[in-house]
Amino acid sequence: RIVWSLPDGFSAGSIVWPRPQRFTLGPITNYGYADQVSLLTEIRPPAALDDGTVAQIAADAEWLVCAEVCIPEHARLDVALPVGNPAPDPMQAAAFAAARAALPVPSPWSVAARRDGDVLTLAVTAPDLASPPPTAALFFPATYGVIDHSAPQQAAFRDGALLVAVPVDGAAGRLPKTISGVLVIDRPGDSRAILVDARLETKGDG
Repeated sequence: RIVWSLPDGFSAGSIVWPRPQRFTLGPITNYGYADQVSLLTEIRPPAALDDGTVAQIAADAEWLVCAEVCIPEHARLDVALPVGNPAPDPMQAAAFAAARAALPVPSPWSVAARRDGDVLTLAVTAPDLASPPPTAALFFPATYGVIDHSAPQQAAFRDGALLVAVPVDGAAGRLPKTISGVLVIDRPGDSRAILVDARLETKGDG
């Protein structure tokens, strides 16, 4: 959680989350990030600013650091940015590039979602993934209570389509009409994360 303190006329967008990771400890599965993570937020200045002035930007940040237990942490962060057209800081350029590269992107392929009993299957029509085919895929839902987070997911590539079988949460009744989330696809030498936003079909749909 980040609470921004900004000069008059400035505004901050929401956190843009990079692809998540899955962590399992006994029967509990969590989503998060290992080692370090860069969280991007767009800060929008007003249309008119005077050159030579300084924009003072501050933030109160709170987060959890977890291993076998989770510890809440907090920091007060601030930076003074001169108004004008300064050159990008070369020390930070690589970090920003890496953070942007870790963001899920809109799917370039058609994605369908179908429920058969206790299994939700995502079908990604992507013939260009055939060589080499995906070795693994993992779905992270945007809505809690859709899937069994601790259950293994099965991925297979057949006839130009990646099929990802995801066990449904045993306590779930009707699933949302649209299945949304992030699908991470791993291939030899390549890993990408795509945004999923697929209308749910059920057995018996025409």
